[in-house]
Amino acid sequence: MTTLVSAFHNNEIHTFERTLKKNHDSLMGDEFCREHMQDLLRTIRRQVLTSVIRPYTRISLNELAVELNGISVEEVEHLLIRLILDGTLQGEIDQVEGIFYKTKQVVDEGNDGLQDLVTALETLSTTVTSVKFKDGKSQGMMSVH
Repeated sequence: MTTLVSAFHNNEIHTFERTLKKNHDSLMGDEFCREHMQDLLRTIRRQVLTSVIRPYTRISLNELAVELNGISVEEVEHLLIRLILDGTLQGEIDQVEGIFYKTKQVVDEGNDGLQDLVTALETLSTTVTSVKFKDGKSQGMMSVH
C-alpha cells in the first residue's frame, strides 16, 4: 500500500499500475480499495497526462497512450475531454489525425515564479529583437543563444 501511495503522489504511473497488478487480489479484496481504485487510476492518469502535455502545443494521441502505460487511444480521448471540460486544459482533439492541439499553456498555482520567468524572457526577447542602433536602423530579428 505504501508503494501505491508513493507512486500516486509522485505521478509514477508505471509503478502504480505494476503495484496494483501485483497486489490485485489483496487490494480488490478490500471493499474500500475496490470502491475507490478506479477513481485513483483515473486521477493518476489525468495527472500524468497533464504533466506530459505541459511542454507541447501539439502531441500525438498514440504517444500519450504509450506514456499512460499503453492504454487505448479512445481512453486517452476520454481523459482529454474530461480535462478540457473541467478547465484543466484548453485545446482541441483532431480525431482524424490523432493529435491533441493545446491552445493555452496550463500553469499550476504553485508555479507563479516559473510563469514570471517565462513572461520576463518573452519581454526580453521582444526587447532584443526590436533594438535600434545609433544610426536609427533596425537590425530586425536577432537570435539569442
